Amino acid sequence: MEDINMTKDMKSELTHRYNISTEDYKKDKICRKWLRAGIIAAIIMLMLISLLLLSSCEKKELCYLPHPHICHTTLTVNFNSEWDNEPIHSVYSRAGASEITPEMHMRYVLEFWNTDEEGNLTEIVERSSIMGGTLKPGKNTQVIEVDLPADKIVVLCWAEPLQAGQNANPYFDATSLKGIKMLQPLGLAPGKDAFSASVVWDYTEYQEPHPHGNAINLSQELTLLRPFGSYTVISNDMKEYFEKHGSNAPQPASATVNYQLWIPLMYDAFHQTAIGSVSEATYSYPVSVRTEGTEYTMAEDLIFIGPNNGTDNFYNFTVSSFAADDTPIHKSGNAEVRMQRNKHTLVYGAFFTERKTNSPGIDDSFDEEIEVVIPD
Repeated sequence: MEDINMTKDMKSELTHRYNISTEDYKKDKICRKWLRAGIIAAIIMLMLISLLLLSSCEKKELCYLPHPHICHTTLTVNFNSEWDNEPIHSVYSRAGASEITPEMHMRYVLEFWNTDEEGNLTEIVERSSIMGGTLKPGKNTQVIEVDLPADKIVVLCWAEPLQAGQNANPYFDATSLKGIKMLQPLGLAPGKDAFSASVVWDYTEYQEPHPHGNAINLSQELTLLRPFGSYTVISNDMKEYFEKHGSNAPQPASATVNYQLWIPLMYDAFHQTAIGSVSEATYSYPVSVRTEGTEYTMAEDLIFIGPNNGTDNFYNFTVSSFAADDTPIHKSGNAEVRMQRNKHTLVYGAFFTERKTNSPGIDDSFDEEIEVVIPD
């Protein structure tokens, strides 16, 4: 009897426990449903808020969150294709190179960089290559639209002329604007030209909430300048050469310029300075009559100049002349050329004969050209 009663009590206790567990389970299930519903409602609410904020930005209404970029920044790039008020084609025509033609257009390479507190480049934000308008003698302008972070940004720009059908200038490698390379062969050639600039824009004020109205339509200007100077070597002893060797003396057909010491073949657009100097650089150039009966144009070239505008840079070279059949005619002594950025230097001297040495004459005005007379 006692066993039977004990069994009943255990069943009663188990039943009681089972009923309580079932009731708790039901309550827990209901709570979970409400919690899930609340989470879903919160997610939907956040999505709606995000959509409203994005819509507000698109409509240029007030944004209450910091923006990761600047909208509608208009960059106007300006440069002058003249060499200090001297048309570029007059420089090219000295060596028979072609003038600026309607087929020549511009390519603009832009790099935007973040910097550290000391102003060093840290990370590239964006790099763009843009095909621009036709290259014109004198002033040129190109308008470019860019989106930039709300930060202090370094802007590097390289602009180069292209012949019809070209996608990049064949005389330069602008893969990185921190180290633009001048490619071989050296010597001036049609379309071998470029312009560069580096500037800092501070957009940190736009990290704060701001209205997307007219105030966000920023406008910037960037003025480019040639990163190199140019020179022309002129032999002014043509008459003496034929008087000495006779009227049947071989006509000079080509000249080889051998640089002495070092010349830079790279350019850092960030620091606006020449880098990557090399020794024993050389190039050949076709000789042409500059002034009938008196002068020959022997050679022309571009050399990267830096770090400062208006600073003298000195380079040394010798010139060897050859007849059409490559017979040597004459090798000059060492000539020194003084150059400045965006300036054209004329180097006069006796490159076919030997003259008695006297003092050189140098035009120090730097208004348009530098005239250097090699010691006779």
